Amino acid sequence: MGKRSYFNQSKYDWIESFGNLYAFTEYMITFSVPEFGLGRNQLIDTSVHSNIVSAYKNYILGSALLLGGYDDSITQTDIKELLAFESKLAKLSTKPEDMRESKVWYNRMTFKEFNSLTGNRTDWLKVAQFVYKKLNSNIRLSIKDRLIVDDLAYYREVTRLVVTTPSRVIANHMGWLIVKKLAVYTTESFRQLEYEFNKVAKGVKTAVPLTKHCIEALESYLPFAYSRKYVDNHFSDISRQEAKTVVKYVRRALKRSLKDNDWLDDITKNKSIEKLSAVVEDIGYPDWMLDNKQLDKLYNLLRKPVNITLSWPTYPAKVNAYYDPTQNTITIPAGILSQPFFRNQVPSYLNFGSIGVVIGHEYTHGFDDQEFVLSDIYRYIWIGSEYDPNGNLINWWNGCMKTIFKEKTKCFINKFSQYVVPEVNMTLNARNTVGEDISDAGGIKQAFNAFKSYEKKYGESQRLPFVNQYSADQLFFISYANIACGLIRPETLKDQIEYDPHSPQKYRVNPHLSKFKPFSDAFKCNLGTKMNSSFSCDLW
Repeated sequence: MGKRSYFNQSKYDWIESFGNLYAFTEYMITFSVPEFGLGRNQLIDTSVHSNIVSAYKNYILGSALLLGGYDDSITQTDIKELLAFESKLAKLSTKPEDMRESKVWYNRMTFKEFNSLTGNRTDWLKVAQFVYKKLNSNIRLSIKDRLIVDDLAYYREVTRLVVTTPSRVIANHMGWLIVKKLAVYTTESFRQLEYEFNKVAKGVKTAVPLTKHCIEALESYLPFAYSRKYVDNHFSDISRQEAKTVVKYVRRALKRSLKDNDWLDDITKNKSIEKLSAVVEDIGYPDWMLDNKQLDKLYNLLRKPVNITLSWPTYPAKVNAYYDPTQNTITIPAGILSQPFFRNQVPSYLNFGSIGVVIGHEYTHGFDDQEFVLSDIYRYIWIGSEYDPNGNLINWWNGCMKTIFKEKTKCFINKFSQYVVPEVNMTLNARNTVGEDISDAGGIKQAFNAFKSYEKKYGESQRLPFVNQYSADQLFFISYANIACGLIRPETLKDQIEYDPHSPQKYRVNPHLSKFKPFSDAFKCNLGTKMNSSFSCDLW
């Protein structure tokens, strides 16, 4: 596609194209399922999503024309075959809700074993060697080196598909992914094409300006330099210290909850407390980021070994929070320590009800059934409860405790499977969201208990003007609901229900509070009413 030229099939090497497309460094070689041009379900059920698929075809065609191509039968055939190929790739990938067991997404093997398990149809060592060659790396890989494959079933089948697919189709597919990712940085015409597609696919009302694309690129490629400017101008040490206080109280609350747990045996209970005690907390930003020499050093590491002292789980300006089971760390970046999640020097019920719940949510991920961390390049699927205090993927649960845990998680699946979102007439995918639902429930419980413990020591906070009619407990829950308040387009809501491991915001509040006794006590909700359900799921 694009400007018409002769395509020599005999000289096309898809391995080289693959290497060019995914040449990036990481600590361990991992083969993941690549991103698709459309969502997985949209590519599989094209008739159900016909309006989005049609907009997608127009997006590809418009891009081809801007690159000098022609709207003729050859281009139309190219687009049809490209879409059919992407649809086949999507069908080969495993459903997100089925990527829950470590045996599905964590397959460790040698290149020799990987080649053998995929029928020796592809030389995966050659693929990896090409990537390192493009990076001018001096690393030498051998057939005995070990790697991780996160969806082995996909790779078994994709190697069959590749050998039966014309190289022109594969070239168009890879070329299109590059155009889709990078063309928005070029001309207004390409950005307009992106907007026309997103208007149908996501319901957006305005095009993304070049400046925003560039800022997002800066944020992606120079995250710590970007974050340094944010911290220098918008973050104070007072905020950092107050956040550490909230973290301390939430952590204590979870420890008490684990000690009082009535279904764990003593051995597993003690191991749970040991894991919690070993959690490392990264709050705000890494101290080295404020040192100009260290910051410059970070961006002068080309061709040098990775310096672990300059690593951090995410970048400090990020408006999110994380638990990493492989390192047993909880990270609360400076970016989320801002309104509406956090304010310094305000009554305790506000921060414990907002950032406190977020912190409790992340701590609970250490004992949940699932967590997804997604980005443009990486996809990690972590099950927090399967990692020990040192970040090792081993079963640390005693006897039948893991089985009991699995049974208890079914309560959340059964509960959330009953919710139909009326705006889009879709049922929540509770098998996909169960890990986040567990952590939401745990986050609310631990944050509230932490808040009450803080109040017990320092007394009840002063009430703010204009909300004197509410008690401190009520304001805690209002603060929590406030961080989930927002508008969402129907198209985006559909996407979230299909793919996101988090339930939509509304369902991260009411279902949990309706079965949380301190909430019904605070607002005097009668048992059996909408916000005081007799149906309760409780893990931590």
